[in-house]
Amino acid sequence: MAIELPCSGCGQTLRVRDEDAGRQARCPQCGAVTSVPLGGPSYSANADPNDIPLAPGEPPNPYASPPMFHGEVMAPRSSYTAPHRGTTILILGILSVTCCLICGPFAWIMGSQDMKSIREGRMDPAGKTQTQVGMILGIIGTLLGGCSIILQIILAVANQ
Repeated sequence: MAIELPCSGCGQTLRVRDEDAGRQARCPQCGAVTSVPLGGPSYSANADPNDIPLAPGEPPNPYASPPMFHGEVMAPRSSYTAPHRGTTILILGILSVTCCLICGPFAWIMGSQDMKSIREGRMDPAGKTQTQVGMILGIIGTLLGGCSIILQIILAVANQ
C-alpha cells in the first residue's frame, strides 16, 4: 500500500511507499521536497491532528509541539520526553560557587547526564539553557573546591 500526499510546491499528488513514512520525498514534477507523514495510507492533509494514532503502547507526549497544517505535511512525532531538571541543576551550581562547594560535583554530573538526554531527545529541551549554566557553575564550583583543598593541604604542610 502506498501513502498519497500533496506536494508542498505544486500540489501534485505524490505516492510513496509505506516504508518511507517519516522521511522526505522529492516531487518529480517541480523538485520540491515534502515530508512524508507517519499517519500511514489513510492519512489526509485535512485530518485533525489529534486523531493521528500513536504507536501501540506509546503514552501521549505532553511536551510535543502540535502538528502543523499550514500547507505543509505534518512533521514526524517526536519521542516522549521527560521533564527537565534545569532549575535544580542551576540552584546546585549557584550554591557550589557561592557557599556550598560540595554541590558542585552534583550539578556537574546531573547537568552532563541531562544534556545527553536532551541531545538524544529523551528530555524536554526547554531547560537546556538552565542546565548548561548550572553545569558550568558546578564545574567552576568543583574546581574552586579542589583548589581550596589543595591550598589548605599546602598551608598545613608549610606550617609544620
